[in-house]
Amino acid sequence: MQRLLVALLAAFDAAIAAAVGLVVLLAPLTLLWTLAFGITADWGALWPLTGTLWEFGHGVPLAVTIPDELLVALAIPSEAASFAVSITPLAFLLFTLLFAARSGSRAASAGAWLLGSLSGTVVFAAISTGVALTARLEAVQTPLLLAIVLPAAVYLVGTLCGAVRVAWEEGDGGIL
Repeated sequence: MQRLLVALLAAFDAAIAAAVGLVVLLAPLTLLWTLAFGITADWGALWPLTGTLWEFGHGVPLAVTIPDELLVALAIPSEAASFAVSITPLAFLLFTLLFAARSGSRAASAGAWLLGSLSGTVVFAAISTGVALTARLEAVQTPLLLAIVLPAAVYLVGTLCGAVRVAWEEGDGGIL
């Protein structure tokens, strides 16, 4: 298979992996949003919530700050107004790892595992950059650099593991 085609297919795999992860979050959130707030709700807050949860699912820590109005209304002490959430639910991370490993395996079977791995990772990094820049919440902050790097690193590890496994077993005529 031509190297350009392998790079394009790996990039397409990465875009699908990111899109599926985002849609898996967006679909139930849209349903809950509609049931809780009705059709006339502020839909502009749905994307930042989805993007922030997607980042959190890839290991990005969250810094939560409860607004003062809510502290007063719920009688929460001011010491509890700010806290960090860093224990990540691993479902999104594992999905990305497995999807990337499958993509890396296909690239290795086609004979261009390094190019395929890098191509997919660059596209996934571009998508995570887009999500990090557009999905910003006021009450829940994520470190911008980690929001860009961690999802891309998860994809890179997955695709390299899948590619190296196939290249090791079948031989790649090159590095391995």
